[in-house]
Amino acid sequence: MNPQPATKKPLKSLLAASSGNLVEWYDFYAYAFLAPYFAKEFTHTNDPTLALISAFLVFMLGFFMRPLGSLFFGKLGDKKGRK
Repeated sequence: MNPQPATKKPLKSLLAASSGNLVEWYDFYAYAFLAPYFAKEFTHTNDPTLALISAFLVFMLGFFMRPLGSLFFGKLGDKKGRK
């Protein structure tokens, strides 16, 4: 077995995959970081724990809507887009 010298291709692939992942998940990272501030500004409760839970419930809904949206728009794309 001849080991081939390492090339820059694996590093380039890793960098490309990491960059794509960062772009994909940026909105979720930003919302999770800013949720305590959103909880104070957008909820009408005096209980800070309940306000934070409400802010993260919105985060959870967005997270769970991704697969449901992919099911709907995937089928729609298959029917309308592949003719």
